Amino acid sequence: TGQRRDESGHPAIPKMERVTHRRRHHSHSVLRSSLVWWVDPCGGGLHLPQLHLVLQRRENQRASAATTRRMCASPSSTVHHRIQRLAQHLSPVPWRVSAAMASSSSSSSSSSAGPHSAEYIAPQLTGLVAPSKAAKTKYDLIVVGGGPAGAALSTVMGRKGKRVLVIERDWAEPDRIIGELLQPGGVQSLRNLGLDDCLEGIDAPHILGYSIFLDGERQPLRYPFYKNKPREGRSFHHGRFIQQLRLRALMEDNVDGLSATVTGLVEESGIVRGVRFRDQDNKSYEVYSKLTVVCDGSGSVLRKKVSDGPSPCVRSHFVALMLENAADKLPYPWHGHVMLVKPSPVLAYPISSTDVRVLVDMPGKLLSIGSGEMQEYLANTMCPQLAEEIQPFFLDAVKSGRIRAVPNREMPSGPSYARGAILLGDAFNCRHPLTGGGMTVVFSDVKLLSDMLGSIKNLDDYKKVERGLKKFYEKRKGASATINILAGALYSVFAASDDPALPFMRKACFDYFKLGGVARDGPLSLLSGLNPSYYKLIMHFFAVALYGVAKQLVPIPTPSRIIRSFRIIRAATRIVQPLIRKEKILNWVPDIPI
Repeated sequence: TGQRRDESGHPAIPKMERVTHRRRHHSHSVLRSSLVWWVDPCGGGLHLPQLHLVLQRRENQRASAATTRRMCASPSSTVHHRIQRLAQHLSPVPWRVSAAMASSSSSSSSSSAGPHSAEYIAPQLTGLVAPSKAAKTKYDLIVVGGGPAGAALSTVMGRKGKRVLVIERDWAEPDRIIGELLQPGGVQSLRNLGLDDCLEGIDAPHILGYSIFLDGERQPLRYPFYKNKPREGRSFHHGRFIQQLRLRALMEDNVDGLSATVTGLVEESGIVRGVRFRDQDNKSYEVYSKLTVVCDGSGSVLRKKVSDGPSPCVRSHFVALMLENAADKLPYPWHGHVMLVKPSPVLAYPISSTDVRVLVDMPGKLLSIGSGEMQEYLANTMCPQLAEEIQPFFLDAVKSGRIRAVPNREMPSGPSYARGAILLGDAFNCRHPLTGGGMTVVFSDVKLLSDMLGSIKNLDDYKKVERGLKKFYEKRKGASATINILAGALYSVFAASDDPALPFMRKACFDYFKLGGVARDGPLSLLSGLNPSYYKLIMHFFAVALYGVAKQLVPIPTPSRIIRSFRIIRAATRIVQPLIRKEKILNWVPDIPI
């Protein structure tokens, strides 16, 4: 034909068009490589995830890599200081990506884990300050407790230029069975704090949503879009995540870590001036600061000295088991599973690329594990009601004997009354862990509190601190009250009760999600912590009750169905009214004895 061709026989491209052609070809290659396929839990087929989410992750990875290259290329004094700080507190390197991710040598692990597969190496936190040195140092802020709230707050306040001492009894990796799920709202709060990199390198799966099981039916629920972007949560081994938070805190030049047990507060003229602690040799010290933040958990020994709020009450217990190599056997991979069985719900969710955590709620008296009562109950009563896919793994976990139990505590927030001290975390406010919203509230509170404290030049200006605390309590109410009420209301509906109307309420809730649209995305946006609004929560809660009433009255409203409809409304009101009063919202709600 006379057309010019290159060496490979393809039509030659004019020189001026080659660059444009190469760029277009590269863009198509990136597009093709970004398409990741997985099993659709709704229909069993294949579909593409939202492409811009994948591209956004790649852009974040490129930005992180560029920042690292700049740090290594221009070792300024600050950067050099940070590198030395990292080397001081880190031994060995905290994580590395396993070669199994890039190779197919282990087909079982690579096929089941997908992008979540990673080899985790626990960091050894060293370089803590000596007790005698800490006692001679005047700090701006003392943080009691190195958990999620304490570690995150210490890091952020250190970055804001405050001199911080964080006191933790045991800096070893904690081994806890709750606090292993972070809702999308919590992930966003962590990102706002600049700590979202703590989720990387610990084999933390991305959680896409929930699935609910009731009477042989299954209902998968994806997290809705938020601001036109898809959102997802993260799950992990609790201890791994906490160690990454602690590591970030100790990397800050303004933050000191101390291994000690706090025994009391140091008060002068009615003002908290510091804390009293005991070191590992049982020697007592006192350390002073302008402000003290108490966040040592729901079992805090200092709460009563800071706040006159109520003490936490135990509503039930979670019996926990670990299902090994079962992550790819879940009915809906990378989802949280809520199984509405009798007498109370069971949760199952992946916490790594291979492991699945199962939490069996047990109201009332806790059965004995040592005598074998618990094992018999789990194997004979609970196992047959679970999803068939995980029953063999559940029985293996029961037979292994690795069964643990933890109390589920609830406590409404109570403002601090002691000048110079603040409550935070579970020591300040905790709710039933059924919805996994605890750390979402914690990181939201840390963001609000750190912004408030960071705007105050001198933290011993207690009038400014108290004015800021009033704003903090008001601003946190939207997120905390929504998640607290939701957790309490869902547990009341899902758990066993003597009220004969609650099974109909439970069925109405399940069918309400089936309606799709706002009936599905509205409650999920509240559960995820992305759109906190207790007004919308109450609206959806009574919409479920009215939907249950409508199902009773159609097609024929018999007298028994009318009475049952009244009981459903009464049960819904009995559940939500005390929760509203505990959170001190909607003061116009009348105190009606029902």
